[in-house]
Amino acid sequence: GGLSLGLSPRRIREAFTPVVLSPNQFLDLAAPKLSREEELYAISLTDLAKQTLGEDASVVVNGNALLDPRAASRFFLNVIGTGNLPSGLSSLVPAGAVERVAVPLLRLMSRTGGGTG
Repeated sequence: GGLSLGLSPRRIREAFTPVVLSPNQFLDLAAPKLSREEELYAISLTDLAKQTLGEDASVVVNGNALLDPRAASRFFLNVIGTGNLPSGLSSLVPAGAVERVAVPLLRLMSRTGGGTG
């Protein structure tokens, strides 16, 4: 038999109460305000990424991938296409990790007509 956690639909409904939130209330819960120190730290990490890894990487690091999807796409496509991370990141990622992700993605892209192969 399958694994049962005892979570019937009725128990789930009883355990959770739906709440209506404004967009600002939701954002405050999902991403609480940073302290001044945290903000400065995040800015310095973004600056470091920009200087060492390039503009496209800084877009990904600072969380603006949705605001600048072309930069994020260039960054990820470069990693997938070359199989290499920018030099500043390669020491942080286990050997072979990029290949383990890139190869299946490239196969998927070629099957769906999105790749070059």
